[in-house]
This record gives sequence, structure tokens and C-alpha cells, in this order.
Amino acid sequence: MVHESVAKVKNELVRALTDYATTRNEDYLVGQFMDRAGAEHSQRGVYGMSAWSILIGEFAEFISNEDIKEKALRLRTNCVKTLQQWVQDGDKDSVNRDSEAYELKYVIPKICVAYQALRGLNSVPQEASVLKDRLLKARGIHSGWGFTTDAQEIHPISTCIVVRTLLEDQARICNIKDILEDLEARAKDIPDAYFLLYITTTILLCCQKYDLVSNNITLASQRAILRERLQFLLHSSAEAPLHPTCPINVDFYDSYRTRYYRLQPDLISLESLYLMSGPDLVYLKAYPGKPLLDKLLAVLEAHPLAEDTYKSRMSFSTCLEIHHCLARLYNAQELKISSFRANLYCFWSFAGISANMAIMLIASLLLLVCGGSYFVHGISHTILNFLSTMLGTVVATECFDVLRRALTFKNKARFS
Repeated sequence: MVHESVAKVKNELVRALTDYATTRNEDYLVGQFMDRAGAEHSQRGVYGMSAWSILIGEFAEFISNEDIKEKALRLRTNCVKTLQQWVQDGDKDSVNRDSEAYELKYVIPKICVAYQALRGLNSVPQEASVLKDRLLKARGIHSGWGFTTDAQEIHPISTCIVVRTLLEDQARICNIKDILEDLEARAKDIPDAYFLLYITTTILLCCQKYDLVSNNITLASQRAILRERLQFLLHSSAEAPLHPTCPINVDFYDSYRTRYYRLQPDLISLESLYLMSGPDLVYLKAYPGKPLLDKLLAVLEAHPLAEDTYKSRMSFSTCLEIHHCLARLYNAQELKISSFRANLYCFWSFAGISANMAIMLIASLLLLVCGGSYFVHGISHTILNFLSTMLGTVVATECFDVLRRALTFKNKARFS
């Protein structure tokens, strides 16, 4: 069941936060990495401190050791106070380019994560408002955002980061239709398939919340686009559909030095499959969603937590992305559906099968069923080749294994 896997992921996140709080010197606040070396190092920064504030706000009640819980909450309080001070320092006439105050004045992704950490806290309404004001002013007359508040060019990924941040506010994003239509137009010139998924899921999240309808964007049209882009990835991936071998770093320059923002393709894929699913969460119960969820859980179960799904050091930014990806599933209602039915449903949804192909496939399967055990050996290779032509080797093998198990069971029942 999907909820069981998600509950395990949640428990492992709590365990990792508990381990970090146990080791961390409170005077260091919170750094970038969650492993033991990161917990023992004195480095601190906006991403780690903001992520800690958000995650402990969500999970502190699940930390069973009261002493560790109190320490984790003290760390959170001190992180929030320091973030406040850095926001205030950014309004000074002269800001050191190497300081966190500079980052919270100019670097859009860091402004976004700090704003997520501070909004909703009664003790810091002024600083949260300052950060939001910096985001809104950075847009200017454009229909999107660059990676810095003084950027002259829009970057669609930065626009997605800001939109996802503001989407959690109660107030509607101003001119959101113009922003989304600009995103959709820019997506046509983007070659990276995972960038396109990230953009499409951002637009889809906005359509769901605001019930948007425009000339170019509707909920139904975005679902159709999302399905097509997932199909493309499934058909084109040779070894690991929806989970490439490395994360994606988006480089940008802040007029002082080169920085980067990291995207986790497997989390983008998981979010996409969730948004494609109905209340039965069908795409997460079968291939390719289930293997992605299982791999994420296997990585988080490592003790102590040291690496993410790409063998990079586990960072608080990645941990926060995992939480954001799965947060909608923590309390979602899940309708029951069998694994076999889920696999067949996913197979049909992502195969891209034409009517003629469907007839050929059904005829082949009927021949396999009616022919009994004698034909299983002779025809299975032909059917697998047929599926591989349509779907690609990995997807075809997964779907064929499901069909073979079902048909083998049927033949056993018939001849017993």
C-alpha cells in the first residue's frame, strides 16, 4: 500500500532529524548536510536553517525522546532568530557579498526557502513580509522571475520555484494566468524532459488550486501534456525510467559568482505520477511509481543517513524536497486497488497504444491463454519483442512479467 510506504518514509525522516539533533552543537545552528560529518561541522547556511525550521515544525511532535525534542526546538528557535537578523541586515546601505544577508536580498531560491520558514510564525511577521515583498518586486513588469532579484532575464525554473512558494499563501498570486501562459510558452524551447515535467506539474498545481481556465491552459489539457511527457521518458529511458543517473544542477550567476540550484528528477517523477493518479493512487502502486517510492525508502532506511538516491551527500534541501513531494500523501485517502489491476492500468495509460496495436496485443494474449503451457514457451519471446517495440525494453519487461504471472496462474488452475 502507498500509505504504508509513505508512513515509513515519514518515520525515517523523523529518525534522521533526531540523529542530527543528537549530534549537533547548538551553537553551530544548522548546516547543509545531514550526515555525521555535516552534523559535526560548524558550517551553517540559509538552506539548512530554513529547512530545519520547516521540518521540525512539522515533525517535532513525533520525536519520542523529550530531551532531544527540546534541543531540536531550541535549534529551530535560534535558526528563526538568526534568519530574522539576516533579513534585517539586508536592508542596510552596505551588504557584504559573502554574507547570508546578501543572499536573502538577492538570491531568489534562498529568499523562497527562508520565506517558507518564516511565514505563519506569529513572532516574525515583519521579516516574512520583507521577504515576500522582495520576491514580488523582483518580478517587476515581467511574467516571471530570474534567479536573482535584479535579474534582467526570466528563467522558467526560477519562476516555478517562486510560484510553488507563493502557492501556499492564502492570497491568490497576482496575474497568475499571465505567469502560467508565459511558462507554457517558454517550455516549447526547453529540451530537458525533467525541466518540462517540473514546469507542467507547477502549472497543474496552480490549475488545481485556483480552478484556472484560460485560452491555453486547463486542468484537462495539463493532465494530457503531463501524460505525454511521462510517456516520452518511459519510452526513451534505456535502464532507469524516471530516475536518471544524476541530479540536475541549474547554474546561474548573481553578478558576483556562479551558483546552482539542484533538482531531484526522481522526486519530480514521483510528484508527476501522484498528480496523474486519482484517489486510488494507481500510478504509485505499480510500475514505474512503486519502484521510485521503494528506492527512496531504501535510501532513507540507511543508518546513519548519509546519501540521497543519487549517492550524493544527503542535504537538508533534498530532505525538504522529499517532504514537499510526499506531504500531500500523509493524510490522503487511498482507495483499494489490486497490484495486478494497477499494473495493467499503468501499462495501458503509458503505452501509447493505437487501436490496431491493441487488437494485435489482445489477439496475441488470447492465443497465449488458449494455447496452454505448450504455447507459453513458443510465443512469449515474440510477445515480449512486440511490447519492446512499443514501450522500450524496461517497461515492456515489467509489464510482460505481470501478464506472465497472471497467465501462468490461470494455466495452473486450468490443468490442476
